[in-house]
Amino acid sequence: MPSSTSSSERTIPPIPWGRAAVVAVVLTTGFTAGWEAWWRHRGIRPSVNNTPALWAIQRRALDHDPGRTLIIGSSRAAFDINLKTWAEATGEPEPLQLAIPGSNPVPVLTDLAEDPAVTGLVIVGITPGLFFSPLEAPPANQARQWVLAARRASPFVRFRQRLAILRESHLAFLSEPDLSARMFLRRLNVPDRPGTLAPPPPLPPISTIAANRQEIMLPRLERDSALQRRVREHWRALGAMTRMPPLPDPVLGDLIHTTALAVETIEQRGGRVVLVRFPSSGEFREAEAANVPRRRSWDRLLEATGAPGIHFEDVPELRDLVCPDWSHLGAADARRFTRVLVRRLRELDVIS
Repeated sequence: MPSSTSSSERTIPPIPWGRAAVVAVVLTTGFTAGWEAWWRHRGIRPSVNNTPALWAIQRRALDHDPGRTLIIGSSRAAFDINLKTWAEATGEPEPLQLAIPGSNPVPVLTDLAEDPAVTGLVIVGITPGLFFSPLEAPPANQARQWVLAARRASPFVRFRQRLAILRESHLAFLSEPDLSARMFLRRLNVPDRPGTLAPPPPLPPISTIAANRQEIMLPRLERDSALQRRVREHWRALGAMTRMPPLPDPVLGDLIHTTALAVETIEQRGGRVVLVRFPSSGEFREAEAANVPRRRSWDRLLEATGAPGIHFEDVPELRDLVCPDWSHLGAADARRFTRVLVRRLRELDVIS
């Protein structure tokens, strides 16, 4: 009885698999190169994505190099201290860059105080509007989340981040903050509903980030006045959304007390803590002076902690530095700032 299932086999024509593979590679390479060239033409440069996993790698590096100099703070600390210049000026290894953009560094300082490996110099960057904010507010919560993510980061997470560094260091189109779908949607010119407080327009690319978390301002931002206006408008709109009333004395006192305890713990085991007020310009500098008066914030912090402090307004070579976007130094001025900072730290007998 004939089977209902055909026993015939379909004949697959011979295919030159080697030639097909070559064509696939050529097409993929050509498309990738074209996509990369298109984004570079639009001003995007290869930059490592600044993620909690990248921060965790730097944080974990302290386990293998106790006593290493550490930098904490917000984005000004990442822009304004040039790690290579620091190493050249001091003859020591580059510091570990642990600044977190948009954050209050007090939770990071507390984490370092709990780590017996922290026996060297800790530079704490002070951005007034972020540092002098409640410990329950978003700037402190963000820092707390990154610290927690670093503690929980598995070996696989750190390995995956190292692979990502290899890709992102060479390919501009992998720049997640600039080219993600969320950024594309936010760039659509859709009017807001009347009476709503919408997020500010997305921040255009302003820097590149290296594997060591060194952030460097794009040269275009230093010379392009139109781009400077766009970035300043972003900061202005963001400030309008996040502006908080002056801290009540009890809240400010709690913040300063927490900071002082962390400083004391680090110094008791031989470490040093230095507070650094980084430069600002234009409306930022005016707003910081008005909203976070130096006498009520910086001066009280120095008195309570007993830590050395370097305020850019007190240093003749630094007080007139101009931040192109009002908040961060360009590449050349960051190198200059770093050299002056090293000299001041020597004068304070903090480093040799």
